[in-house]
Amino acid sequence: MARTRKITPDIELADLVGCYYLNKQRENEYKKLSAEQNARIKELITSDKKYIKEDGKKQNERTFSADGFTVTYYEKVGKETFNEEALVDLLKDLGYTSVIKTKEYVDMEAFEDLLYKQQIKPEDYPKINKLRIPGQAVPTLTVKMDKKGV
Repeated sequence: MARTRKITPDIELADLVGCYYLNKQRENEYKKLSAEQNARIKELITSDKKYIKEDGKKQNERTFSADGFTVTYYEKVGKETFNEEALVDLLKDLGYTSVIKTKEYVDMEAFEDLLYKQQIKPEDYPKINKLRIPGQAVPTLTVKMDKKGV
């Protein structure tokens, strides 16, 4: 009769940590390699006009196909924006003030200074503390190989 080995959390963690470490190393190597290849593909496909897709619906669209793969390159234009400070001045000058809003905010550096220097009345602390929003915990995992190795 074969005995089954009970897998404890320690045994499972020991197995997983080693595998995770090696996979994470590979992932980082592949990310670097794929970033280099991505840059080279973009460089090559934009260097020759023969890759331009004449009926392309996207800006500066280019395509290349080989060995069952098709790569498509295009320039994605982000959302248009304005120089807000200059726009506010211009709209004021043109008389369109109804679209200009004033935004109040707390200067957190000055507020922290008030707290640090204890310039807030003790009876105001409970009211202020009710408005605290705790920071979010960010689960972080770090695995390093021991100096003695695997």
